[in-house]
Amino acid sequence: MNVELLYVHQQTISCYSEEKPPKDGYLWLLIERSEEIDLKAWISKFTKKTFNERHVEDLKQQNHPSFYEAMSDYDLIILRSVSDLREGPKRVFPVSAFIIFENVLITVYDKRDNALPRIRAVLTEQKRTVPLSTSVLAEFCLGFLVDRYLDIKQNIDSRLNLWQKKLLQIKSNASSVDWDALLAFKTDVRRIRMLCEEQMDTINAWRTNMHLNTHHIGRDQQQQLLVNLNDVADHANRAFKLVTQSQQELESLMQLHFTILSHRTNEIMRILALVTCIFLPPGLITGIFGMNFTYVPEIAKRDGFYVVTLFMLLLSVGLWFFFKWRKWI
Repeated sequence: MNVELLYVHQQTISCYSEEKPPKDGYLWLLIERSEEIDLKAWISKFTKKTFNERHVEDLKQQNHPSFYEAMSDYDLIILRSVSDLREGPKRVFPVSAFIIFENVLITVYDKRDNALPRIRAVLTEQKRTVPLSTSVLAEFCLGFLVDRYLDIKQNIDSRLNLWQKKLLQIKSNASSVDWDALLAFKTDVRRIRMLCEEQMDTINAWRTNMHLNTHHIGRDQQQQLLVNLNDVADHANRAFKLVTQSQQELESLMQLHFTILSHRTNEIMRILALVTCIFLPPGLITGIFGMNFTYVPEIAKRDGFYVVTLFMLLLSVGLWFFFKWRKWI
């Protein structure tokens, strides 16, 4: 059963097996979303508080958008994180939920995502200072999830450079581009941009509510938490700008690709038009002298063929030099 109950106290994290809440420190409950647990009863036992039934349903949804909601007894934060998880060609954005009470932090995460187990390992191995309150611990987890964009940024940049080479090859044609793969990549980038925007709204909502209400933390701790949230919001905003720039660059590449194809088509049509103009007058003369009339002027002359042929040749050469002089070819 992938449910862990941890006790955070005096810079240490340990497993907790008691049936009543501790006097000092706070509890951290980690639950995989697939696990069945009577969350309302558990919360009532350890916090003496009630939990909204609709929020229970929200925690069960695997594709719930990021959002923040403040209740009188707790805060609820749901955050979709950027990751390299995929189901076939489609990217999966795992959802993590945080229920913040005064002495209990409940985290519900996707079993396909290893972010929360990694955070737990970092804290339990004492690789950094253990947060002193449930709100600070939730903020630390949010910062870790937001910064996961950096894990896929290099992948997006490399794929964007690859498409740039494919789309800007002038000698290539439209059929050489895998449009299904390109549109899938464009959709992927657009979904990541929307996710980053959701993250920004969620963090800003928590930060705004923190300004208005001290909740269950002290004034000094609130100020430090606001500083940390400002930093997380800045990271989320930076990720949003980077992915927006990637989306704009991809759209510009597609437009430039079609511009190049249009330019090549216009160049071909221009050459064909010039060739037609050069050979049209000789064709007209040939057609006139080839008409099936009994009497055609000059057609009976012995040197008429050579004169007309030379005239057509000079006319074609003259047109070629004229187009050359006008820099049309």
